[in-house]
Amino acid sequence: MGYYMMIRVLGSIAILAVMLFIAGCGKGKTHAYGKLDEIHVFADKEDWPEWKDALQSVFSREFRMPVTEKEYLLKWHPYEDIEKYKSFKNVFFLSRLDSKLPVSQEVNELVTGDPQIVAGIKNGDYFHIPQKDTWAFGQYVLFLIAPDRDAMIQRIHDLGKLAYTDFKKSYFTRLNDEVFEYNRN
Repeated sequence: MGYYMMIRVLGSIAILAVMLFIAGCGKGKTHAYGKLDEIHVFADKEDWPEWKDALQSVFSREFRMPVTEKEYLLKWHPYEDIEKYKSFKNVFFLSRLDSKLPVSQEVNELVTGDPQIVAGIKNGDYFHIPQKDTWAFGQYVLFLIAPDRDAMIQRIHDLGKLAYTDFKKSYFTRLNDEVFEYNRN
C-alpha cells in the first residue's frame, strides 16, 4: 500500500472516529427545529377553547405595525401529534389535575408521583414548570398545570406574566445563540 493511500485510510478512520464521538455525545438528542417565535401548544381539545384567549392575552399580544404582528404565534395540536412536534423549539403543555383526558393524563403521570408537587399545584404554589432541552437541544418546554378548568384560566391571568417572563428570557438567550453561533466556531 502506498504512502498516500495509507494517509487517506488513516484520515478516513480519524474522521469516522470524530463523527462517532460527536454522535455519542448527544445521546440521541438532536437540535430543536421550527421557528423560534412559534409556540406549539398541547391541551385537551375539550379544554383548549376555554383557555385559548387567556393564553393568547399573555403570549400572543398584537403589535401595530404596517401589518398587525403577534409577538408569538400559538399553534394548538391534539394529543395524537405529540411525537411529531415534541422536538420543536417551543412546546407548551396545559393540563388539569382533575382530568382523565389524554394531555392532562400524560402530564399528571409526571407530577402525581410527588405529593408535594400535587399539593403545591392545588394550593397555587406551583403553576408553571419550565424545562430546557427536554427532547432536543435549544428547546423550551413549559408545563402549565392547574387543579381544574376554571383555575387554569384564573392562573393564566394571575401568574401568566411569570411564565411569560421566563419564556422571553429563554427566547432571547436562544436567539442570541443562533445569531452568534458562527462567530464562536
